Amino acid sequence: MTASPVWSGDIAAKNPAGSSTGIILKKGEPVTITASGWIKRGKEAHTLAGPQGVAGKNDDKVALRGKIGDVIFDVGNGIVNFPAPAEGELILFVQDGAKFYGDNSGSFQAQVYPGCQESSEQPADEQNSQQNPPPLAGDLIHGEEDICARAPEIINTVNMLANTLKKLLENCGPVHTGCQCQESRPAPPPEPKPEPKPEPKPESKPEPKPESKPEPKPPKYTEADELFAIAIDGGANDGADIFSHDPQTGEVIKKVVDNNRNVGQSNALTTDGWSYYFWSNQRQAYREKDGKREQIKGLSGRKIDGMAFRKDNTGFMFTDSENKVFYYQHDPNSTATMKRSDSNSLRVSPAPGETVVPFGKTNDKLVTDIAFDAQNRAYLIGFQGNLWVIDDTSSTAGWQSRFLFRFEQIASGHEMQFTGMTFDSQGYVYLCGRLVKGRSSRRFIAKGRLEDKGKLTMLYEGGAGGYANITTRAFPDIPASAIQ
Repeated sequence: MTASPVWSGDIAAKNPAGSSTGIILKKGEPVTITASGWIKRGKEAHTLAGPQGVAGKNDDKVALRGKIGDVIFDVGNGIVNFPAPAEGELILFVQDGAKFYGDNSGSFQAQVYPGCQESSEQPADEQNSQQNPPPLAGDLIHGEEDICARAPEIINTVNMLANTLKKLLENCGPVHTGCQCQESRPAPPPEPKPEPKPEPKPESKPEPKPESKPEPKPPKYTEADELFAIAIDGGANDGADIFSHDPQTGEVIKKVVDNNRNVGQSNALTTDGWSYYFWSNQRQAYREKDGKREQIKGLSGRKIDGMAFRKDNTGFMFTDSENKVFYYQHDPNSTATMKRSDSNSLRVSPAPGETVVPFGKTNDKLVTDIAFDAQNRAYLIGFQGNLWVIDDTSSTAGWQSRFLFRFEQIASGHEMQFTGMTFDSQGYVYLCGRLVKGRSSRRFIAKGRLEDKGKLTMLYEGGAGGYANITTRAFPDIPASAIQ
C-alpha cells in the first residue's frame, strides 16, 4: 500500500450524517482506515471519547464507524485491508443515539488508504504450490519485494504458522504430561552452519507503512473571523441582540450589541469595524462602533433581509422576494450620503442556460442574505438552502447569477430555514437561521466548505427563536475550482 492517503478529513461528532469521502468501493475491495482524536458525547468531562469509544469504558455508542451502501461496520482506531461489505461510497460517522448528537462536540481525524489487491493472474493456492518460497522478512524490510503483490503468500505462510502453534499448545501444553516431546532425548549432533553470505545493500529505502498522522493544527483565526449573529425573536429578552461566536467551536463569546428587545432582521460589518444592523419591527437601520449608535435615515423605512459589505466597503442590501439590490458607500464620518434609491440599484438575472432563478415569492426563490469573497464575487443564499454565485459584481446596472447547489438538511426531525451566510478567512462558509419543529424553533449555526457541494456540520444550537443574519470581516481567497 502507499503511504499517502487517498482521503483525509474530520468526522464531526455533531453530524449524524457523517463525512462523505467520495471514495466508491466495489464489494470485497480492500480498504485501510486509520483514525485519531477526541470528542465529547456531552458537556460532562466523563464523556470524553476516542474513535474506539468512551475513555475507560467498553462503549461503542460514540465510536467511529463506517457505512458502505446499507451496511454499517466498526472502524474504531483503524482497520487494515478491510473488505468492503457492499458496493457504494465510503462514509465515516460517529455512532450515537439519533436524539443525542446535539450535545456532542469535537471531531475525529481519519485517513483512508487503498488496501492490498490480490493478484488476478492465478489463485493463491496455486501460487503456494510453486517452487518459489514466500518472501523472507529481510527481503520485505529492504524493499526487495512488493508486499501487496506477495500478500496471498504471506497470509498463507502466517496462517500455517498460526495453525501449527495452536496444535502444539493443544497437544503439548502443560496439561498433557504424556506428550513424547517432553521426554528426555539425546541432543542431536550439531548441523554444520553455512557460511553467511553478505547481504546486498539496499538501493532504496523501504516504503513506510501508513501511520496515524498527528492531529492537524486548528486554523489560526483572527478578529476578522469572529462570527456576529443577530437574533430574530422579538419576544425574547435578547431579541435583535448581536452575539459573537467562536468560528472554531461555535461557542458564544459575548453579547456585542444590546438592541433592547426589538426584532433583528439583518446585520453586516465593515473592514474598519462598524456594525450595521436593521430592526424589522421599526423598519430602522443603525450602525454602531465602540458603543456609539447612529441611525441611518437614508437606509430606513423598508424591510432589509440581506445585507453585506464588499471588501472596498461598498454596501449592498435587498428584500428576500424583490429582485432589486441597493448599493451605497460606507462613510465612517457621516451617514448623510448613504441612501436607498432606485438610481443606486441593480437587478440580478440568470446567466445563459441557468434554470434555477433567485428572487421570487415562493420559498425556493426567496433570497435571505449575501456574502463576498476576496475576488469580489457575491454569493446569495436562499431560504431553503439554494446557493447562487455572481462571478462579476463590478457592474452597477445588473448582475448575472449561476446556481451552484443546495445545502443539505442535517437536523434530524427539524426543518432548517437558512437566513444568513458569511465566510471566514480560511474559506469555510457559515450559515445561520432557525431549526423549526411544529410551532417552535431555535437558533443554529452550521459550517461547511464550498468544495463539499452542500455538506454541513452543525456548529451551534442555541435558544428559542432563530438567528436572522450572520457576518464576519473576512474575505477568503476561494479557488474557481470550488464553484464549478
